[in-house]
Amino acid sequence: MAWPTIPTGVLTNGIIGQGDATYFRWGTAGVVTNTGWYLVIRGSHRYKKEDFESTNGDGIQSGRTQMIHGSVWDITVRDRTDMTPPRIGTYVTVVDMNGIVGTKVVGSTYSAYVLDSNYDASPKNPGERVVVLERLTLIEGA
Repeated sequence: MAWPTIPTGVLTNGIIGQGDATYFRWGTAGVVTNTGWYLVIRGSHRYKKEDFESTNGDGIQSGRTQMIHGSVWDITVRDRTDMTPPRIGTYVTVVDMNGIVGTKVVGSTYSAYVLDSNYDASPKNPGERVVVLERLTLIEGA
Protein backbone atom coordinates (compact mmCIF):
# COMPACT_ATOMS: atom_id res chain seq x y z
CA MET A 1 0.00 0.00 0.00
CA ALA A 2 1.43 3.36 -0.98
CA TRP A 3 1.24 6.74 0.75
CA PRO A 4 -1.01 8.43 1.61
CA THR A 5 -2.46 5.75 3.81
CA ILE A 6 -6.04 4.54 3.94
CA PRO A 7 -8.22 6.56 6.33
CA THR A 8 -9.00 4.78 9.61
CA GLY A 9 -11.85 2.30 9.28
CA VAL A 10 -11.77 2.11 5.47
CA LEU A 11 -10.79 -1.08 3.65
CA THR A 12 -9.31 -0.65 0.19
CA ASN A 13 -8.16 -3.22 -2.37
CA GLY A 14 -9.02 -6.10 -0.03
CA ILE A 15 -6.17 -5.40 2.38
CA ILE A 16 -6.78 -7.85 5.20
CA GLY A 17 -4.74 -9.77 7.75
CA GLN A 18 -6.13 -12.84 9.53
CA GLY A 19 -9.62 -11.77 8.55
CA ASP A 20 -9.25 -8.32 10.12
CA ALA A 21 -8.42 -5.02 8.48
CA THR A 22 -4.76 -4.09 8.84
CA TYR A 23 -3.77 -0.50 9.34
CA PHE A 24 -0.04 -0.93 8.73
CA ARG A 25 1.60 1.57 6.40
CA TRP A 26 3.28 -0.31 3.58
CA GLY A 27 6.06 0.59 1.20
CA THR A 28 7.73 3.71 -0.06
CA ALA A 29 5.69 4.45 -3.19
CA GLY A 30 4.81 8.13 -3.17
CA VAL A 31 6.96 9.11 -0.15
CA VAL A 32 8.57 11.73 -2.38
CA THR A 33 5.98 12.63 -4.99
CA ASN A 34 8.13 14.15 -7.72
CA THR A 35 11.01 11.67 -7.75
CA GLY A 36 11.18 11.20 -11.49
CA TRP A 37 14.78 10.43 -10.52
CA TYR A 38 14.91 7.19 -8.50
CA LEU A 39 13.33 4.19 -6.88
CA VAL A 40 12.81 5.03 -3.19
CA ILE A 41 13.95 2.08 -1.06
CA ARG A 42 13.84 3.64 2.41
CA GLY A 43 12.56 6.80 4.04
CA SER A 44 12.73 8.22 7.53
CA HIS A 45 11.15 11.34 8.98
CA ARG A 46 11.93 13.14 12.23
CA TYR A 47 11.68 16.47 14.01
CA LYS A 48 14.45 18.99 13.50
CA LYS A 49 15.08 20.05 17.08
CA GLU A 50 17.63 21.26 19.56
CA ASP A 51 17.80 20.14 23.18
CA PHE A 52 19.07 22.45 25.91
CA GLU A 53 19.81 21.16 29.39
CA SER A 54 20.04 23.31 32.50
CA THR A 55 21.74 22.27 35.70
CA ASN A 56 21.39 23.28 39.30
CA GLY A 57 24.34 24.46 41.45
CA ASP A 58 25.57 20.86 41.95
CA GLY A 59 25.75 20.14 38.21
CA ILE A 60 22.71 17.85 38.20
CA GLN A 61 20.33 18.30 35.30
CA SER A 62 17.32 20.12 36.63
CA GLY A 63 15.64 21.32 33.47
CA ARG A 64 15.29 20.74 29.76
CA THR A 65 14.15 22.93 26.89
CA GLN A 66 13.44 21.57 23.42
CA MET A 67 13.20 23.85 20.43
CA ILE A 68 11.38 22.11 17.58
CA HIS A 69 11.79 24.15 14.42
CA GLY A 70 11.05 21.87 11.49
CA SER A 71 11.24 18.41 9.96
CA VAL A 72 13.97 16.35 8.33
CA TRP A 73 13.55 13.46 5.90
CA ASP A 74 16.30 10.98 4.95
CA ILE A 75 15.27 9.36 1.67
CA THR A 76 17.42 6.45 0.45
CA VAL A 77 17.10 5.74 -3.25
CA ARG A 78 18.61 3.33 -5.80
CA ASP A 79 20.94 5.30 -8.00
CA ARG A 80 20.38 5.17 -11.76
CA THR A 81 22.50 6.62 -14.53
CA ASP A 82 19.45 7.61 -16.60
CA MET A 83 18.11 9.91 -13.88
CA THR A 84 19.39 13.16 -12.42
CA PRO A 85 19.54 13.52 -8.64
CA PRO A 86 17.90 16.55 -7.07
CA ARG A 87 20.37 19.38 -6.63
CA ILE A 88 21.20 20.84 -3.25
CA GLY A 89 19.28 24.08 -2.83
CA THR A 90 16.22 22.96 -4.81
CA TYR A 91 12.81 21.86 -3.50
CA VAL A 92 10.93 18.58 -3.85
CA THR A 93 7.48 17.54 -2.67
CA VAL A 94 7.53 15.06 0.20
CA VAL A 95 4.90 13.29 2.32
CA ASP A 96 4.48 13.87 6.07
CA MET A 97 5.09 10.24 7.10
CA ASN A 98 5.02 11.00 10.83
CA GLY A 99 2.16 13.47 11.29
CA ILE A 100 4.47 16.21 12.60
CA VAL A 101 4.33 18.90 9.89
CA GLY A 102 1.79 21.68 9.41
CA THR A 103 -1.67 20.16 9.77
CA LYS A 104 -0.20 17.12 11.61
CA VAL A 105 -2.00 14.75 9.22
CA VAL A 106 -0.08 11.70 8.01
CA GLY A 107 -0.05 11.65 4.21
CA SER A 108 -0.16 15.43 3.71
CA THR A 109 2.36 16.72 1.18
CA TYR A 110 4.79 19.59 1.63
CA SER A 111 7.62 21.28 -0.20
CA ALA A 112 11.02 20.47 1.34
CA TYR A 113 14.49 21.89 0.72
CA VAL A 114 17.21 19.52 -0.58
CA LEU A 115 19.87 19.93 2.11
CA ASP A 116 22.24 17.14 1.07
CA SER A 117 22.64 14.31 -1.43
CA ASN A 118 25.21 11.59 -0.64
CA TYR A 119 26.26 8.61 -2.75
CA ASP A 120 27.05 5.18 -1.27
CA ALA A 121 28.64 2.26 -3.12
CA SER A 122 29.76 -1.22 -2.11
CA PRO A 123 30.96 -4.31 -4.01
CA LYS A 124 28.28 -6.34 -5.84
CA ASN A 125 25.47 -3.99 -4.78
CA PRO A 126 23.61 -1.29 -6.64
CA GLY A 127 24.57 2.28 -5.81
CA GLU A 128 22.43 4.16 -3.32
CA ARG A 129 21.96 7.82 -2.64
CA VAL A 130 20.68 9.37 0.59
CA VAL A 131 18.84 12.60 -0.08
CA VAL A 132 18.37 14.75 3.03
CA LEU A 133 15.34 17.03 2.90
CA GLU A 134 14.46 19.74 5.39
CA ARG A 135 11.45 21.92 6.06
CA LEU A 136 12.04 24.72 8.56
CA THR A 137 8.99 26.22 10.24
CA LEU A 138 10.20 29.83 10.02
CA ILE A 139 11.39 29.56 6.40
CA GLU A 140 9.08 27.21 4.50
CA GLY A 141 6.12 27.54 6.89
CA ALA A 142 4.41 25.29 9.40
